[in-house]
Amino acid sequence: MTNLTSLDKVVAVNDKFSYYLMFEPETARPEDAIWVPIAKATWFWKAAAEHGEKWTVRKASKMEPAVELTKVGFPPYESNASDNEWQEASQSPQAF
Repeated sequence: MTNLTSLDKVVAVNDKFSYYLMFEPETARPEDAIWVPIAKATWFWKAAAEHGEKWTVRKASKMEPAVELTKVGFPPYESNASDNEWQEASQSPQAF
């Protein structure tokens, strides 16, 4: 989400995403199985809008998703699940 203030004249977004298709093989001991990546998909969303009398899209790029089926590595993890704690939703209103 991009927050806009009343004085904003231009807003731009350039988001890039990757997601992985994973497979967990069946093993004699389920605790020994690990999730294995078998494909990686990437996509992006990029646009800019300008405020004159109204907001108008100034520049938008065509989204071209790509799927990689060879040389797929494991996803990079920035933390371990045990490092994450439950967080309550903020009570403050969000600006749209």
